[in-house]
Amino acid sequence: MTGDALKAEVRDNSQWSGVLLHYLQFLLVNVSQVAGCNCFHSLESHFCAWLLTLQDRVKADVLEITHDVFAKMLGVRRVGITQAARKLQAAGLIRYRWGKLAILDRQGLKARACVCYQQHTRAYQRLIDPSWPYD
Repeated sequence: MTGDALKAEVRDNSQWSGVLLHYLQFLLVNVSQVAGCNCFHSLESHFCAWLLTLQDRVKADVLEITHDVFAKMLGVRRVGITQAARKLQAAGLIRYRWGKLAILDRQGLKARACVCYQQHTRAYQRLIDPSWPYD
């Protein structure tokens, strides 16, 4: 869709306008939350929050994703993700091998996740989907 077509659709359809405004507001809240999280929370707790968020979005216990992709998503070195994943695997919360990460203990991850997961969930529920997460 071209920019002009989007502008016309938003102008002619107030429902689209509301959807886009909610999405933009959520995006801004999320970017701010991630920036703060990167500064003040441990990589392990931030990683737990991302695992929970991804599980919520894909509605699956097995995530097909590499440590390299996680590192890029979180803006850290891959070795940091590997170290955090080892700790979580040793605690029995996850199991991983190259390209696949299985979440074994969601409640355990929630206990280790930073508060950002709860704040992200509340913002998503308020602005995008009131029934999310689906567990």
